[in-house]
Amino acid sequence: MQTRERERERIEAEVIDTFLTELGQFQSRDGPFESRHIWIIAEDEKTVAHEWHHKYSIPFTKVFGKFACFVTSKPTGIGGAERHWKAVKRNKQGKRGNLSTEKAKKVSTITAAYSYERARLRRVESQRAGKLWEDDDFENYNNFCSKQLLEKPLTVTRIFRAWEEGWEKVQFNSAGDERFAARFSAKYEGLMWFDPDSRKLMYSAKGDCAVLLKLDKNSERKREKGKGWAYCLMGMYEDLYDESKTRLENDQSAYEFYEMSSAGGDDFYWMVTEFCKSNPVPGLRICAHDECESLGEISYEEDQDGTDEGH
Repeated sequence: MQTRERERERIEAEVIDTFLTELGQFQSRDGPFESRHIWIIAEDEKTVAHEWHHKYSIPFTKVFGKFACFVTSKPTGIGGAERHWKAVKRNKQGKRGNLSTEKAKKVSTITAAYSYERARLRRVESQRAGKLWEDDDFENYNNFCSKQLLEKPLTVTRIFRAWEEGWEKVQFNSAGDERFAARFSAKYEGLMWFDPDSRKLMYSAKGDCAVLLKLDKNSERKREKGKGWAYCLMGMYEDLYDESKTRLENDQSAYEFYEMSSAGGDDFYWMVTEFCKSNPVPGLRICAHDECESLGEISYEEDQDGTDEGH
């Protein structure tokens, strides 16, 4: 198993090294990019970036050409449907909340067409001479440089909803609820973020990362009668928290608690989002509240007998 892992790392290192070599040739217009004629085509404002790379990069490079087409071509998926739904919701706000279906469809079609036209004009501008490749395109190139990802498209395997969902706004008595803790942990497990106050890297455990705490006067939640306990996320400082020990055996300076309903919750979602922008995880999609409202929410209710039920 270790031999296979070393072989995989060796292949990844070779792919990254090849990419950086070919990137240097592209930037300096050397090697396969030294011909004057291909740059004359690039200066034409009608030239589409990914088509240019398909003709002049892929045939003459091992890694750079495929990566260039990944970055400069328009990805397919459910994004179009989500954007259309967002256009509908934007037009049915406020006094237009009772807008009929037919009128909402017409108005949303007009606003969506306007947005598409603006996006088209931006693409035309960005495809002018010198804009075939931008510095921002290289920010996260490491995720595209594994041999596996170069051969097949990326697949989203986990969506993290970066806001406090409705089902999370529940209080318990001191006994808590194991099913809620499991659902809470499933959402927040295995995340990483950078704490700007301590200037240290933090992470949540893979698995059980929920801790039941009593709400005190510093909490922004109003304590409910007969309850007043809520689950919080425990974040651990890298290189300080010893996972071979229990939380009580570790020093208190090795971890922190995050209550998602407070202002600290907003800070937490921001930290996770910013960290993932710089250190993206393959398969993980960070979803803001206004980006995937169409996904709905998982409710968590309490029945008349006081038994918690998840739906």
